[in-house]
Amino acid sequence: EVTVKVKEKKEKLVGGDGGDEGDEGGEKEGVKNGKVRSCNEKEKKQFGVVTLEWQVNVITIFWILFFFFAALLTRLYHIHLPPSVAWDETHFGKFANRYLKREFYFDVHPPLAKMLIALSGLVTGYRGDFSFEAPGMAYEQHLFIGMRVFCAIMGAMAVPFVYLTTRECIKSKNQAAPVMAGILLLFESASITVSKYILLDPILLFFITGSTYFSMRVYRNHHKPFSSFWWIEHICLGVFLSGAIGSKWVGLFIVLFVGAMTISTLWDLWGNLQLSMMRFFFHFLARAMTLIVLPLVLYILYFWVHFMVCSNTGDGDAFMSSAFQTTLKGNELSNTSMPQYIGYGSVVTIKSHRAGGGLLHSHPHLYPSPLAEQQQITCYPHKDSNNKWVIKKPHPRDDIELDDYRLVDYEREGIDFVLSGDFIRLEHLNTRVNLHTHPSPSFGKRHQQQVTGYGYQGIGDENDVWQMVLIDGIIGQKINRIKDKFYLVHNLTNCALSSDGEPYPEWGFQQSEVTCEPRSNLVQQYKEYGKWNIEFHEHVGLEGDVVSVVQPTFWDSLIELHITMGKTNNALLPKENEVTSQPWHWPINFRGQRFTAWGDGDLRIYLIGNHVIFIINFVMLCVYPICVLFWNLADARHCKAYVADANVRESLAWVFLGWCLHYFPYYLMNRVLYFHHYIPAIMLNCILSGILIDYMVDVIASVLFSARTLLKQGLKCVLVLLVVGIVVWSFTIFRHVSYGMEGPRIEYKNMLWMRSWEL
Repeated sequence: EVTVKVKEKKEKLVGGDGGDEGDEGGEKEGVKNGKVRSCNEKEKKQFGVVTLEWQVNVITIFWILFFFFAALLTRLYHIHLPPSVAWDETHFGKFANRYLKREFYFDVHPPLAKMLIALSGLVTGYRGDFSFEAPGMAYEQHLFIGMRVFCAIMGAMAVPFVYLTTRECIKSKNQAAPVMAGILLLFESASITVSKYILLDPILLFFITGSTYFSMRVYRNHHKPFSSFWWIEHICLGVFLSGAIGSKWVGLFIVLFVGAMTISTLWDLWGNLQLSMMRFFFHFLARAMTLIVLPLVLYILYFWVHFMVCSNTGDGDAFMSSAFQTTLKGNELSNTSMPQYIGYGSVVTIKSHRAGGGLLHSHPHLYPSPLAEQQQITCYPHKDSNNKWVIKKPHPRDDIELDDYRLVDYEREGIDFVLSGDFIRLEHLNTRVNLHTHPSPSFGKRHQQQVTGYGYQGIGDENDVWQMVLIDGIIGQKINRIKDKFYLVHNLTNCALSSDGEPYPEWGFQQSEVTCEPRSNLVQQYKEYGKWNIEFHEHVGLEGDVVSVVQPTFWDSLIELHITMGKTNNALLPKENEVTSQPWHWPINFRGQRFTAWGDGDLRIYLIGNHVIFIINFVMLCVYPICVLFWNLADARHCKAYVADANVRESLAWVFLGWCLHYFPYYLMNRVLYFHHYIPAIMLNCILSGILIDYMVDVIASVLFSARTLLKQGLKCVLVLLVVGIVVWSFTIFRHVSYGMEGPRIEYKNMLWMRSWEL
């Protein structure tokens, strides 16, 4: 269409009869005295704009396609290697299995990225038949490639997004900065590595880069409100934001970034006195609907689909409350019946009501010295016969008479229900020891008492007596299974049975510690970690009642899952012998992460950045504040020489803010951290570096050849190509960390640029 318009314009300008009138009273068109008349200024402008837009679009499309296919090539190369489970593929592969088998599981991350991985496996023929048991396990004939390819495609699309974002930042015909930014991410080793495996990070990176691009589009085009493209860009931004936070909660950082840009835009609109209040309200409402309501609705929708798909019982049941488990098909609490009220002689399992709490558990293993060498009491998150306890009445220390409540004739004797405020004993069903505590410090908390299993054949002492106190109830009220929450308060020491989820060492099988918390020490913790409920209940003298009446609503389940995810995420600890990293390691590429086994006969993958690109990025991070200071000093002196364009300066400020938001919050986190957490910040750093390198090259060329345009452009091209050449050269050196190192490790000594690397 553009080509046709250009031809029509040319024919009009050189028309043969010379009798047509020019546009809006222009000159006569045609040939006069053997000369072709030149077009008027309006015609020149129209003709030039049409041609320029055509050229720019072609160039942009070329670079988009180039970066996409080049990124695909770098990320799909050796995609089948290693032919075994690499690092966290063991987790996310298992989660894909759960979706394909429709089994419930628990994870600290939102479900969107994992559902997309499972969908990609389903489309490519994978049916969830590989266990993903541990890193290094061979895939053999199982169809895992489809999921890796999907992740590689998502990671590859981040590169053209970086190009487009940088182009939007500078708002110029100049291609050097966006091409430079794209080249930096294209050959960045860490980004390549995480995109080659079944991980959440390439999907997260895709949504974050898309959000960054559309946020810049929205910010730059706010002067064209309520047009079709304006609405499309806002809706796309909302969708990408929901995808980012729906993949990992660190997507919240890009939400904060977009929120800051939106507030800035609204503030500018508020200061526009020509804008009516009604018009401003429409601006605010449109942004609230597309950037708050739409992402929130989509985010909730992801969880609704998650609950619908994972509707069968699975290995994540025990992380959730007893009430939630009644919604899962096949769970022992679903569509079953059990007595409603607890009685003496009841066999029960007792669940910690804290988020992610386990079941009160014991096993025939003793605490090591210097702790009292009695039977261990723990919280265990999985179903087990060692979770069962018998509720009995208290008895004197010397009373050797044993009541077996399972043999009582309840029709003749009647049922004696447990009431709130009653004193009871809890006897472990399998080992016949009593739940016991004494004034000795626990293993991990010296101000709390040790809880043990004590006694023989149900006979113990006065320290086995506990008071069951109903929460939100009254003394004398019956205890309902599943629904009612209660405290177990020790009779003699007045402490409450508690579990905060801290694990025992290997001697305790890394199950959660159970202690007795003095009620006067920490009221909030006592309330949080001292709550328990009856999960399973059987009694030979009581008839069962349908449990489904206690099923929570979707909103209750959504809130519970988020609380459990948050608490579990904050409590994540490193695996045994696992090398982790700190935020200060990341910008300087101090230490990476081993993805595979590390013998000379293994194909070794190491997650580490391309060190040359990291040096460039780190230098640009340091140079940027200096440039800002120089620009501000130049503004104060009204000096325009060598000062970046206002659009560029503003864009750099936003990109630097985005990098800060994706980096500094990790210093506030107590959970375990890894190098891959820095990947989104690398992307923003590449954009910053691309723009600053272009600016600095332009300054150098201007200083050397201020009046010679051709030489200036030539030098600029040479300098840009030099930087690109260095980046490509560095990729050839560090490519092995992404594609695999084989043979003796000494052969890769040339890549050991830092002693802290574990190559």
